[in-house]
Amino acid sequence: MREAEKAVYPKKLFGVLAGAAVAWALTHLVMQSFLIPSQSMSPTLVPGDRIYVSKIAYRHEQPGLGDIVVFHAPTWADQQQRTFIKRVLGLPGDRIAVRDGHLHRNGQMVDEPYLAEAPKYQWPAEQMVLLKEGGKPQAVERDGEVTVPEGMLVVLGDNRNENSDSHSWMAIGSDGKMYPCPFLARERVFGRAFVVVWPPGRARSLPR
Repeated sequence: MREAEKAVYPKKLFGVLAGAAVAWALTHLVMQSFLIPSQSMSPTLVPGDRIYVSKIAYRHEQPGLGDIVVFHAPTWADQQQRTFIKRVLGLPGDRIAVRDGHLHRNGQMVDEPYLAEAPKYQWPAEQMVLLKEGGKPQAVERDGEVTVPEGMLVVLGDNRNENSDSHSWMAIGSDGKMYPCPFLARERVFGRAFVVVWPPGRARSLPR
């Protein structure tokens, strides 16, 4: 090997390793790719859509209303605690209800142009609870509304009537009974979906 080639080879190797390190950091620390597996967020996201999720979006801020978030499902939503994707529609302190085909927040009807169809259910239909480890279920429903506790979120899918989301989650209380339990702990959220990259015909940014 010539002397010039010997000098260039380590530089090329360093460049490859540096590029691999940057790619690893981007995909593991900054953002992550996900393939949408179901119709739960249809028509916004449909099976086969490839999205990217920002893993640093909430490093210095909290999820906002309308954000499409990716999270580890609570055990009352999925025993395996798999990755779910839903839209944030209730923040701590908000009063939430679904009546006559419309979502209401703090007494005001919410415009939801992204829905597949209007909700066909009334919610809450019965007492909602906040479950605490080893404690008794605490009621959070009053006068036909759900009050979101501190540190919690209410998340719903856009395909509202075909969804495992806050309106349908059930949990076992310390008394052994089943209770509706609609809340997602903020700490379970690990990213915000911000762009669809595939297929090309559906590629676009996802507004907040």
